Amino acid sequence: MTMIKNDSTAVPRADGLVLRQAGPADLDQIGALLSERGEPDDAVDHRLVVTDPDAGLAACAVVVDGDRVVSTATLLTRRCASGESACPPARWNWSPPRPSTRDAGSSGR
Repeated sequence: MTMIKNDSTAVPRADGLVLRQAGPADLDQIGALLSERGEPDDAVDHRLVVTDPDAGLAACAVVVDGDRVVSTATLLTRRCASGESACPPARWNWSPPRPSTRDAGSSGR
């Protein structure tokens, strides 16, 4: 599975934010962002997805403001289960942007 075909591909936006594939240096910030939004378990789940050889970092995109991760999206391509809860395959797990981000509502459009 490849979400972004080339890890050097970045899509600059008019507001200065950049959409790109996540890299190893982003993982701690992604974990912090997911925990800040009140879902620390999602940070653990995210790390499991991006370290899975079938998914990897190609399954995750980030929106950055400079070097700060302000939003993230992860594509889940297989069923994930924890206890009685399950996520269907081919589902996006999207983290809304931080409220302090310029034009915060548009990074998910």
